[in-house]
Amino acid sequence: MFAGLPLNTILLYNVILLMFYIWFVARYRKSSVSLLIITLFFAGLFSDARFFLNSNIVFNIYKIIIFIWTLKLFTKHINKKYLYKYRYLITAFVLFSIYFFVFTIFIHHDRLMLIFSQWSKYSIPVMFIIILRNEMKNIKKVNVFNKLFGTLIIAQIVLSVFKLINIQDYYEGLVGSITGLAGGGPGTTLPLLGLVWLMLNNKMNFKWKNILFFAGLLFIGLVTGKRAVLFLYPILFGMLYMLSAKNRSVLKSLQIYFSLILIMPILIYVGFRLNPTLNPDQKIWGQFDFDYAWNYALKYSTGSTSENDSGIQKGIGRVGAVNLIWDEIVNSGKNKTVFLLGNGLEYFTEDSFENYTNSSYFFGIDHRGSITGLIQFVLTIGLFGAVLFLIYLILMIRSLVTYKRLRYIILFLVLIDYIFYNSTIVQIPSLTVLLIFVMLLSQVKYKKTAVSINV
Repeated sequence: MFAGLPLNTILLYNVILLMFYIWFVARYRKSSVSLLIITLFFAGLFSDARFFLNSNIVFNIYKIIIFIWTLKLFTKHINKKYLYKYRYLITAFVLFSIYFFVFTIFIHHDRLMLIFSQWSKYSIPVMFIIILRNEMKNIKKVNVFNKLFGTLIIAQIVLSVFKLINIQDYYEGLVGSITGLAGGGPGTTLPLLGLVWLMLNNKMNFKWKNILFFAGLLFIGLVTGKRAVLFLYPILFGMLYMLSAKNRSVLKSLQIYFSLILIMPILIYVGFRLNPTLNPDQKIWGQFDFDYAWNYALKYSTGSTSENDSGIQKGIGRVGAVNLIWDEIVNSGKNKTVFLLGNGLEYFTEDSFENYTNSSYFFGIDHRGSITGLIQFVLTIGLFGAVLFLIYLILMIRSLVTYKRLRYIILFLVLIDYIFYNSTIVQIPSLTVLLIFVMLLSQVKYKKTAVSINV
């Protein structure tokens, strides 16, 4: 047994992953950029090798190869025009990197391999901004990359179906090909990014293939056992649906708003009944009870319920954890210095898993699962590092999304993930690259340049 699954189940899943990877490589073998994107999306295949070899050597080699490969393509695609255009974004990342290295090497004395591994997660997407922006000057290549990302997203849906058939139950890890046995966070964020990609390609039109795509994206979250996606997916769906109504006739806009009123409750109803933790029967297709689901979500995130007027419980759940950190820093708590400067990267590796439910290890946060992306930055490199990275994120979105209404939606999505969730969008390179492509694609779409894709 590995991570709660039989060895033959894991082997079969990884054999299927390998077959998918070979198919993608064969199809896009002529494009080095496409091959790199594909390899990023199949990180789970290399990650799971650690369970068979009892060593991280394969995954570490994979990450080194990915970095060198990206750096090589970056040097090939360096364009003074784009370096100047994105100078504020690049400057923000350079400042963050200087801070990152100074604190991890000289203040916290972290291992060099660990430092490089963590920093590469953020530097690879930055290089991809220049790579993709340079490649996408050609409208034919825009179509090629659009088709590639669409096919990769569909592959995640197909793999999720196989995962359910193979395991015959919900399982937090094995999110398509993106993660291996460890890591289920993309089960929430991948469907949300996929939804933005879909909106840019079909303007939320309800053809049968699009309806299947909508359902398939949500299915990824359901088979990963994620609850947050059941709340965030309908919200993002509504925001994108209303965005698609812009510049349409009054009658068409009214039709869209009326459809939204009908669709949103259906998404919520089906989602709550399919997730055992969000219905009182605690089983698949249990009875629908919105109050029960809402109270569960409140208690899980804040330690409070609608019947409990005590408010957010500090350190309980993700919202409670953010509240605890904020209170310690603002009111000069006993851990303020630690939160300002961090504990180093090694603090949040093996030891944190061994102390998963040890609240004293996490300075009053109930368990490791309550630690959001923002808090992870605070606990490792300190508040200053977390703020520098936040500035970089905001500048990236501002620089790459020219259409303001969409910019606010993407900003909402990324900040919710960074501040109140586990920041997989910016900590898993494949998802960050997908985000970057979606933002660059929006520039093409809202310039009214035709980009066709058959999904």
